[in-house]
Amino acid sequence: MATEATPEEVFDGVMLSDGCLRPMNASAFFSIDLSGIDHIDWLYVVRDALVSLGLPVSLGHPRLNKGVSRGKVYYGCLLSSRSCEYLAEQYKRWYLDGVKRVPVDFELTPATIANWFMGDGSSVWHQYKNRPEHKYIEAKFATHDYTKEDVELLRGTLEQFGVRNPRMYPDRNYYYISVCNEEGAVCLMQTIEPFIVPSYRYRIKYPVHNYRYNVKKEKNYGNRTNTSMRVP
Repeated sequence: MATEATPEEVFDGVMLSDGCLRPMNASAFFSIDLSGIDHIDWLYVVRDALVSLGLPVSLGHPRLNKGVSRGKVYYGCLLSSRSCEYLAEQYKRWYLDGVKRVPVDFELTPATIANWFMGDGSSVWHQYKNRPEHKYIEAKFATHDYTKEDVELLRGTLEQFGVRNPRMYPDRNYYYISVCNEEGAVCLMQTIEPFIVPSYRYRIKYPVHNYRYNVKKEKNYGNRTNTSMRVP
């Protein structure tokens, strides 16, 4: 079972990933739409966070949905709220002239990173060319919603948090963050693992047959669940 995060940590992590706010007169409403049906367990966590914040969740949400795109049927899951003034304030916090930005008061915590990773993260093992029995990890954060300056802020804050040497790379007209350094990847995985829901646990990976890092991970990183780092 995943460790429980505060409602604010869940909300900020979801907003940092695929969460969306849309203004409506003097209020706004929240929504997040995921492809596939397996990850609805995460949306229940998000729903509980919204309820804890006193926000009105749409009746029957989260729910599964079915659609058609280019003649093909697809399935997904959806969570949305009704409009309220609190979300209007959050819209002002997260959007500048209608463009999503990282808020100036944003605070990065292990739980926030975990929810960001569940929404926009990925991980893969790579083999060393000269040591095929060993594998290292690459973890990525898709940051396509953000400007280059915002991505650099997030990259730098991850590094200050203890994730060693995260890199920022262009992806067409956007950027993504990659953590390929073994020590940094282990730090990231160990930091977020307690908060990952079952359907996303396949993204938690550690180096294979790399005993030097397996032995060091508890010694060097310890428990970071009470640590936070404010965006500079």
